[in-house]
Amino acid sequence: MITKNKQFPNAPNPAETQVGLRFRLPDDATTTVEVSDVLQRIVLAPLSGIMLQRGEHELVLSVSSFPSGVYSVRVRATLANGTIIVEKRSLIIAR
Repeated sequence: MITKNKQFPNAPNPAETQVGLRFRLPDDATTTVEVSDVLQRIVLAPLSGIMLQRGEHELVLSVSSFPSGVYSVRVRATLANGTIIVEKRSLIIAR
């Protein structure tokens, strides 16, 4: 089962050099976080198949090398019972 999960906004958004990404997991989960450009190319993958404990998590992503534009952030978590949680957000880089 795939569940959409929208909880926290990126901060700041628009971003210039770094952005904070907060998310909450309802249970321990194998987690992937990816940032993609408008052509859906993955430009950053700070987490890839990492087991995280339930609760709130925060990543600080460096975006200083990214050109200005709109990016997509995807958080995908697979729980032990097979439930997949997907959260998608937009991220604007402005200089």
